Amino acid sequence: AYSSWANYEGPATEQLLSPPSAHLDRLTRELEAIAEASVAAGPLSPVLRVNAHSGSDAWSEDEAAAFLASAVEAASRIGEALPPVSHETHRGRALCCPFATAR
Repeated sequence: AYSSWANYEGPATEQLLSPPSAHLDRLTRELEAIAEASVAAGPLSPVLRVNAHSGSDAWSEDEAAAFLASAVEAASRIGEALPPVSHETHRGRALCCPFATAR
């Protein structure tokens, strides 16, 4: 799941620099779609865990922390239909490196 710059296609700058609210809206829509697909597939669903590329490394740590807290809350609201979500440590994202992730 991507909060922006899906599949790393097209220009990244504008998408990664969009505000946290835009990232949260997109990520929530993607998580809802994954939950719907998982329910439709039933017990044969191949989705065991969701790997999310979340947020932007251009944000302050406070913005990133607030975004991630909201993302966790959004996933909780979707409920059990959504497999567990992992927010990946990845360049360009809120958890851009292990040091930022640890903080």
